[in-house]
Amino acid sequence: MIAGIEGRAAVRDNSPPLVDTLGAAGLSQDRLDELAAIAEDRSRIYWLLSQLFLNPPDEGLLAGLRSVAEARQPAPGDGIAATLDQLCEGLHEAAETGDLRIECLRLFGGVREGYGPPPPFESLYREGRLFGESTQSVIDHYRKSGYSLAYEETGPEDHLGIELKFLALLCYRERNAWISGDPAGGRRCLEAERAFIEEHLQSWVPAYCAGLEKEASASFYRAVAKLTAESIAFDVRQVAGMLETFPPAGAEEDKRGDQP
Repeated sequence: MIAGIEGRAAVRDNSPPLVDTLGAAGLSQDRLDELAAIAEDRSRIYWLLSQLFLNPPDEGLLAGLRSVAEARQPAPGDGIAATLDQLCEGLHEAAETGDLRIECLRLFGGVREGYGPPPPFESLYREGRLFGESTQSVIDHYRKSGYSLAYEETGPEDHLGIELKFLALLCYRERNAWISGDPAGGRRCLEAERAFIEEHLQSWVPAYCAGLEKEASASFYRAVAKLTAESIAFDVRQVAGMLETFPPAGAEEDKRGDQP
């Protein structure tokens, strides 16, 4: 469990539990438990990544990294566990966390032109400006899902760290839906996750991470860039596969209604 994850944002979810759809969705309790575990693992990864982009590393954050790395269970075609190991190795290469704090500021702080890359705002990379159309679209996704994710210290809401935090919160909400026996709610979360990844993260983060990996002088942040790109690419396939495991809400009823 990610301590305090739901308490970090305003959450509104008035959808009633749909326990009676268990049979219609064709999901056993074992499958629900499996989906809940997958959602929690994805939430942990996204939450960790969000913190790495939002905050200079301290001992607490680095301890959380080690915890996630130790708990990660590799899946077929999943290179994330190996990249987490590279992150941990990067910690050993840094003489002390102060070195990483300086590199964090250089890479993400937008201190001055020529000192580091532009800060990781979606509209800046997609439109060449801050507070662009991308920013408003991101805010609309947050609001539609019932979250308020405004952080004065980071600037516009399309900062990569905030976008990753949004996905962490959605995945955790999805996890709670599976645990409570609400497959329709779980599917709604998956659909929201897929829409946000396809409309936003896929549109700029792979290229951004490729540039970040070249720009970073610390192996730790090269691994951060690699882990972010790998997590999104793997998640696209994983979410699509999970959505195929059961039909949209009402599909079975519609099918039965069409029968003579």
